[in-house]
Amino acid sequence: MKHQISDVILTEIKGLWGDEPVAGDSVTPVIKTNNMTYEGYINYSDLTMRHIEKSKLEKGYLLKGDLLIEKSGGTKYHSVGYVNFFDGENDKYVCNNFVLALRPNATIIRPKYLFYQLKYKYESGKFADCYNKTTGIQNLQVKTYLSKGVLIPSFGEQDRVIKTLDDITTNIHVKQNQLNKLDSLVKSRFMEMFGNVATHESLSSLTTKITDGSHLPPRGIDQSEYLMLSSQNVHNELSLEGVRYLSKEDFEKENQRTDIQPNDVLLTIVGTIGRTHVVKPGEKYVFQRSVGVIKPMCSKLDGTYLANYLQTPAAISQLESGGHGSSQKGIYLQDLKKLQIPAAEFAEQKRFASFVELIDKSRFIVQSQIKDLQELLDSKMDEYFGGDEE
Repeated sequence: MKHQISDVILTEIKGLWGDEPVAGDSVTPVIKTNNMTYEGYINYSDLTMRHIEKSKLEKGYLLKGDLLIEKSGGTKYHSVGYVNFFDGENDKYVCNNFVLALRPNATIIRPKYLFYQLKYKYESGKFADCYNKTTGIQNLQVKTYLSKGVLIPSFGEQDRVIKTLDDITTNIHVKQNQLNKLDSLVKSRFMEMFGNVATHESLSSLTTKITDGSHLPPRGIDQSEYLMLSSQNVHNELSLEGVRYLSKEDFEKENQRTDIQPNDVLLTIVGTIGRTHVVKPGEKYVFQRSVGVIKPMCSKLDGTYLANYLQTPAAISQLESGGHGSSQKGIYLQDLKKLQIPAAEFAEQKRFASFVELIDKSRFIVQSQIKDLQELLDSKMDEYFGGDEE
């Protein structure tokens, strides 16, 4: 017998927003789409507090096991409709109107089993026909979404699947926490070594070149070697998600202009400003104007030292104070050149870079473990849910 998602849902919880609280008002934490993650868990650390009438709260509170689906939003890389599992305290949180909150019927299906199944369907493109797009925003077609097929094996089988997937997911989280600790270790070592450096110099006096990326439009998505990165791709480890490309002729022209070399530092200067990447041997690409390139002066400034300084509160404050624009923040190159950098001894900079290199080796091992665990998780989800015929 075929079952639809709607067959296993007890109720849909209406989203609430309420009013901006004033002194003396009771407040309720509201989960929005920016509190939800593509990994499936909710970030409770930055919730919006709103004043909501008690009569509305009674039917709007979330219960452990509810499923939250992005109903409006989406990006060019991620379509609307990803699912999160609510594991918070009962009768404390609500969600807003951009979230579709569903309460599974626990007498038919385990909520966590349905969560994993919907997550698999989203990631494998089974919900691609469930949204429309207006004025750049994707909206979930709830009726179509709820009509999709769903598997309902025995509770024993559901529990077995949940345990297997939970165990793998827990191990992934453990490894991700290890990465966070390694990052914290680098930050604390930086402050320990350079937190008291009193003398500063302008970035322009420590570099041979500071420029932005290409003003040419990218060609689009392709499978070629002429990569054109945007600020979206710039992290400590480069991401190639949604990467664009240039023609060979344009690539060679831009590559000659920027001449990316190891130890150069890439900095996002439009949008989310301040993310960095130190160019490594063998990397070959150009970038859009949302990314700046900083070429440290030999024997005066180390790229790893600079990239880590740019992540400190002092540097971020300088970058943000020089930012311009309202809807999309940006940094002018002339302001970037004036950025004040602690004039640490070059030998100490190199000693710090050696420490980071050791940490990076540990990070690589952990990242490889996460990759293996993620592949195992994907394989198991395909095994459990891939045979479902719509």
